[in-house]
Amino acid sequence: MKYVQLKKMFHINEHESNELYFRRFNGETTNKLGIKLDNGYECFYLINEEILSLIDKIYMINTWLEKIMASDVLPNSAKSYLIVSTLIEEIKSSNQMEGIYSTRKELKDMIIKKSPKKYKRFSGMINKYEKLRKEQFMPLNSVSDIRKLYDEILLIDVIKEDVKDKPDGVIFRKGAVEVCSGTKIIHKGIVGENNIIEMIGNALKVINDENINLFIRVAVFHYLFEYTHPFYNGNGRMGRFLASGYLSNYLNILSALQLSIACNHNNKKYYDAFALTNDIRNRGDLTVFIIYFLEIYLSGLEELKDQIENTISTYNHMLKKICDCVDNKYEMLIKLILQITLFGVEGFEMSQLVKITNYTEQTIRAMIKVINEKYNIIKIDKQHKPYKYSIDLDVVSKLE
Repeated sequence: MKYVQLKKMFHINEHESNELYFRRFNGETTNKLGIKLDNGYECFYLINEEILSLIDKIYMINTWLEKIMASDVLPNSAKSYLIVSTLIEEIKSSNQMEGIYSTRKELKDMIIKKSPKKYKRFSGMINKYEKLRKEQFMPLNSVSDIRKLYDEILLIDVIKEDVKDKPDGVIFRKGAVEVCSGTKIIHKGIVGENNIIEMIGNALKVINDENINLFIRVAVFHYLFEYTHPFYNGNGRMGRFLASGYLSNYLNILSALQLSIACNHNNKKYYDAFALTNDIRNRGDLTVFIIYFLEIYLSGLEELKDQIENTISTYNHMLKKICDCVDNKYEMLIKLILQITLFGVEGFEMSQLVKITNYTEQTIRAMIKVINEKYNIIKIDKQHKPYKYSIDLDVVSKLE
C-alpha cells in the first residue's frame, strides 16, 4: 500500500498527522459519509490512483472470465463443474474464517440433492449462494430486509450452534458483543439496538448509492457491517454473502464467488484491515480499508485466473494423451470423467454418469472395465457409497 496511513504518520510526527488528517478530511475530492464511529470521527474516503488502478485490474480479470465462460475453450459441462466447485469453496472458506468446519463433500452432496427431506446445516447458505448464479440479487432497502435474509441463511444454524446467539432485539441484538482472538478482545460491536439500526441503515444507503463505484460501496458497506456486528453470531458469513450478492449483479458469477476464498487466503491482511481502520489514530479514514479490501479481492481473482489457465492446459494435455491411446468409442465417457476430475469437487457417481451419457449402468460398467483392463486410468473410490469415478492423472501422465 502506497497510501500513507494516518496511524503510521501519528507515530512518526503527531503534528504532521493532524495536518494530514485535516487536509484529507476537507479535500475537494473527499467523500464524507456523515457516519460517525464510536471514537467520534466521521467516516470519509478519498479516491486515489491506487484505488483506480486496483478497480481497473479487477475489471480486466472479470472481462477475461466473461470471455472464457462465453467461449468454447471449455466444454459447457466443465464450466458448470467449475462454477459449482467455486461456490463450494466460497462457502467452505466463509465458514472456515469463523472457525466452522465443513467439508467439500457435505456441501457438494447438498447441492446435488437440492431439497433434503430434513433440514441440514448450511442449507440456508447453500440455497442463497445457489440463487446468485441463477437470479438477480435483490438489493436490500431496509434493516428488516437484512434480518429476513439472516433468518433465511443463518438463523437455524446459529441457534443449533448456541441458542443464546439468537437475536433478541426487535431486529438485531440487544446485548453487547465482542470479537476475540484467543483471549484478547480485538473489537466491540456497537452498543444498543437503536444505534445498530441507525448504523446499518446508513450502511445500506451507501451500498445502494449507484453514484458511488460498485467496489467502493461494497467495501465501505462491508466495513460498516462488520464494525457494527449487528448479530451475536454469523456476522462475517452474512457480511461476505451480502458483498457477493451485490457483486453478482455486475460481475461474472465466478468473480462474485471469490470474495470469501480471497479473504480466507489473506486472513491476516483481512483482519488487519479492520484493526487499522478501527484505530482511533486512523480518525475514520476508510481509504485504508478500501485499498486493503480491493487488494485482497484482486489477489483472489488473480489466483482464480491462474488456476483456470493451468487447469485448461492440463485438461488439453491429458485429453490428447488419452485420445491418442484409447478407442474413440470411449472418448465421450472419458472426457466427462476428466472434466469432473479437473474442474469439479469429487468424481462422478454412477447415477450421474447414467443421466449425462444416456447409457445404461451396465453399459458404463462394461466400458470402464475394458478401459481399465488395458490402461487402468479410471479410479473408483470405494471408501463411501455411492462409489465415485475419476481419472487417475498420474497414470495418464505416463501414457505413451
